[in-house]
Amino acid sequence: MIDDKQQGGAIADLLLHLDNNVGSFQKLVVQMLSKRDQWLTRLYRDGVIDPKVLQDTAKAIVIKSLEELHSLAALYFQADFFALMLSDKDLNFNKITSLPSVDCADLEKWKLIAAFCLTKKDGWRKTLEKTLPTEFFDESLRLRLVQLNTLPDVEFSQEQSTILRAIAKVLKLSVAHLNVYFEQEQAHDFIEVALNASQALDEEQGVSDIALFLDYKIQHLLIDEFQDTSASQFNTIEKLINQWQDGDGKTLFLVGDPMQSIYRFRESQVGLFLQVKEEGIASIQPKSLV
Repeated sequence: MIDDKQQGGAIADLLLHLDNNVGSFQKLVVQMLSKRDQWLTRLYRDGVIDPKVLQDTAKAIVIKSLEELHSLAALYFQADFFALMLSDKDLNFNKITSLPSVDCADLEKWKLIAAFCLTKKDGWRKTLEKTLPTEFFDESLRLRLVQLNTLPDVEFSQEQSTILRAIAKVLKLSVAHLNVYFEQEQAHDFIEVALNASQALDEEQGVSDIALFLDYKIQHLLIDEFQDTSASQFNTIEKLINQWQDGDGKTLFLVGDPMQSIYRFRESQVGLFLQVKEEGIASIQPKSLV
């Protein structure tokens, strides 16, 4: 690919960033291609990955995570907990006397709280177990604290922005090569099948014939473990029921528990579950049974 006149510079830049480690380069490309349903639409719509957009997205992810953690932490982090932090010999812990805000600027404070609560293996510290009541050691709280270390950076340097643009160009070329390979071998992976299915349901003008056919055939749709729905799957579901209307006799039944999605199973996005609960999907407004 490096011989490609238009994209060769981007490949060279990315290789240089990876200390010319071809193995790491190949691993990165393979990993990204295995998740291409998550970024392909944006890449081809925008042409490049806009670092500003990614930075705004990173901030939104951090704030959302901190909001969820704050709601949970408020139930457990009481005066006795902050008294323990204040008495610790580590002066960094002494700086936190109350719950931090959900602002990105307070992310490091939340990480300090996590470091105070958890061991390097992400278990509760024995010193806390000896002091705080049993009710404090909630599993959902522990998992939310563990998740803090997986949150993205919210500020990108100039070097990071340059590399992001190089990655975008490399990915675009990699997808083109992958499509050629699929064509030559007459083979497809699961993602390609899903992308083709979504594309078949979509037309730039009006509704596709396949969408109309499925709209006629499908009367009832039940989706279990809906909290594990990825963005691409959600997009396909939305297209399937796009023509449904209240009172047309069709039913949509969604089963799920947002707390079960904390592991981000198969790139699930629990925010989609909450979005449907609050705003609906397509023209359907499901009724919550709980």
